[in-house]
Amino acid sequence: MIDLFFESLFSEVNFSILLVAACASMACALVGTFLVLRRLSLLGDAISHGVLPGLVIGFIVSGSRDLPPMLIGAAVAALLVTIASDWLRDHGMIDGNAAMGVVFTTLFALGIVLMESHARSVDLDPGCVLYGQIELAPLDMVSLPFLETRVPRSLLPIAVVLIIDLLVVLAVWKELKICSFDPALARSLGINVRLVHLLLMLLVSMTTVACFESVGSVLVVAMLVVPAATAQLLCNRLAPMVIVAMAAGCVIAVVGVLGADHLDTSVPGMMAAAGGGLFAFTVVLSPSHGLISRFYRRTRLSLRIASEDVLMEMWNAREKDGEESRVRGRWRIAAIWTLWLRGWLTSPRRSAQPTERGTRLARALEKRRQLWKRFLKRQLLTPEDHLYDPAHRIEHHLDSELSERISRELDQEEGDSSS
Repeated sequence: MIDLFFESLFSEVNFSILLVAACASMACALVGTFLVLRRLSLLGDAISHGVLPGLVIGFIVSGSRDLPPMLIGAAVAALLVTIASDWLRDHGMIDGNAAMGVVFTTLFALGIVLMESHARSVDLDPGCVLYGQIELAPLDMVSLPFLETRVPRSLLPIAVVLIIDLLVVLAVWKELKICSFDPALARSLGINVRLVHLLLMLLVSMTTVACFESVGSVLVVAMLVVPAATAQLLCNRLAPMVIVAMAAGCVIAVVGVLGADHLDTSVPGMMAAAGGGLFAFTVVLSPSHGLISRFYRRTRLSLRIASEDVLMEMWNAREKDGEESRVRGRWRIAAIWTLWLRGWLTSPRRSAQPTERGTRLARALEKRRQLWKRFLKRQLLTPEDHLYDPAHRIEHHLDSELSERISRELDQEEGDSSS
């Protein structure tokens, strides 16, 4: 099975397609990470569609599909999308997302009209721009002087753009990082936030144009957002997030190429489906932000609170007047078993008594409850009959350090007032 996998992956045709798909995915994931962090994913969508008229005008003027006129036209169109959207938003005419929607749909429609009207005079296929032609990559191979093997011609512009993206991101890493997380701090440090924003938009437009022929403008959006969003669910720091996003792009490329070969379907479509599947998998199984881990943490917290409430009830019933039970049904049974397994109850029966360890914990909880009542009464002038419920809730979350701090401050204030 493994031999068949590698044989299919490293066949001449599939490997050529994989090189193009992987480079395109990594380039999009690299710049897409900063779009996702800055909550500008829709702007990536707007630029990937809005650069179309600039791309077409570059074709019309040059009469060829060479990269320089494409990039120049795309850069101008990307700046137009950004400036026009910001102008509409800043002047309070419409919401920022609505402004981007108006601008990019208008420019995209203009690009489609230009493509259709000049498709006969210029070697330009609308389907290629919209949906990509990555399957044709092995049919147009070139030899490089420093390599003994041949590579797809469509790989060259994507590889060049990927290298440029990496170099620019490394060169302005600090500025991009600060502007992405705290633009106000960046301005106070003298960083030109607007210039950094425009530089990022230029990188996005350049990457978009380079990837048009391989995955198409529609699927570029998925490559800009999905790997970065997947990495955001797995990482809490920027550098690992960028690396994981690019790795996710490679995984999407591998699954897309092999899946398309096995199912005899479109590679870009399979890549988009693989990206969605990877994101869904991450949403469910992410260690820190996944549905399962969040459900586990919430259940564990609820069980801890229920166990402490049951322990307090049993301790109060033994030491003083009992209090009304707040935990009933299955939660009470689970709480009693949890207390017994941790050595805080003598047995898992309802008539069990707190052990010495359980008694110490119950007294600590009671101390926190009374401390919070003092705090509410002293600082917020809360009426006596309104103290119990908030104190009961907060007792489960006060740690020793915070409790000591509150106690010292209350003792100091009471000492000052008495003197």
